[in-house]
Amino acid sequence: MSLALAAGLLLLLAPSATAAPVLVLDHGRVRTENDRFVPDTPLPAALARAAIARPVARAADATVRATLDRLLASHQISQGTHDAKIGVWEDALRVRGRLGGTAQAEQTAAINVVGSLAKRGQITASRLNLIFVQLQRNTTWWGTADRIPAAGERVRNISSRVLFQYVPGQGLQFHPLANWGRDQSLLRYGYTAQGLAMANELIPLGSRRGSALAWEYLFYFDGGAPPWTSGLSQGTALIALTAAYRRSHNARYANVAREALRLYDLRAPLGVRVPSRYGAYYAEYSFAPSYRIINGFIQALNGLWDTWHGLGDPHAAQLFGSGEADARRALPYFDLGHWSRYSNRGEISDLNYHVLLRDFLSGLCQRSHIAIYCTKASRFSYYLRHFGGPGKLPPGTRLV
Repeated sequence: MSLALAAGLLLLLAPSATAAPVLVLDHGRVRTENDRFVPDTPLPAALARAAIARPVARAADATVRATLDRLLASHQISQGTHDAKIGVWEDALRVRGRLGGTAQAEQTAAINVVGSLAKRGQITASRLNLIFVQLQRNTTWWGTADRIPAAGERVRNISSRVLFQYVPGQGLQFHPLANWGRDQSLLRYGYTAQGLAMANELIPLGSRRGSALAWEYLFYFDGGAPPWTSGLSQGTALIALTAAYRRSHNARYANVAREALRLYDLRAPLGVRVPSRYGAYYAEYSFAPSYRIINGFIQALNGLWDTWHGLGDPHAAQLFGSGEADARRALPYFDLGHWSRYSNRGEISDLNYHVLLRDFLSGLCQRSHIAIYCTKASRFSYYLRHFGGPGKLPPGTRLV
């Protein structure tokens, strides 16, 4: 599976009149809720064909327990936290034992995510919330829900606003971009109380990557092993956090945004910074720094601009300037004269990615008034009107 196919998981669309379906689990019953703030993005077919999970190994069980014991012994977590996570782990194993079929396979997959992280030494104190919230949501869903989601469907529990996405063979997976994108939209369109409440749920799911706070992905694809992060999802988080601060004047959101900002200082794969001849490129995938995806880079700049101006942060200004110096020189490559390129690997944007890039460029134009972003946004709109989509592109054009 290529990164380009898997990138469908990261696609973010603006809110529209067409509401996206979310499956809501309410005490064992699943109902569909149409939510116009959630992007309706299908799971790439290649990722939907993931292998069925293997049974959890005894070694993984022992390693998870030993990891939590070690964090307790080193005073990185409290006895209460240790016991709570052990309880989630034991409940996951117990529920798995009474399941069958797809539910058992996907619960096994969710358990194996935790076991794999433990065996690779990736369970840290700061990551515990995300890892065990995800495991608990899988246990609740597979253990009680009266419906198996379709590949790529978004789900949530009735008691929570946090979205997960069904990745067959990898269970329900936390989706940072979808969550922060929804939060950004709530705040943008005036739903302040709901937006602040969602931000308050998302902030504790952040993890430490060096000096930075980031919201990580815990699924595998194309050689990328979790936990990994993205300049695109982090930029969207910055937009939402800055908006939360401006709506509430609560310093907590500003402080979290400044911690998140540091991801752009850290070189990939720990962070997303990739030094360039002109400044820096901010990677869409922390584990693939040479893969330059233009829409994610532009959205990272939008997040940095908002942090700079929303918080008056000089470091955000510096990071924006470094990235913008690279982006203005790179952007002409992605303009084919009749459509847009998706990446530096030569893929051509499909219709959704072309619109996404146009929208992110429009956002950067409205923020900065820098001519090249305004010009390219206008040109890409022109291509939509006159070419109508990739089906009208020259024969042999390779789409992402």
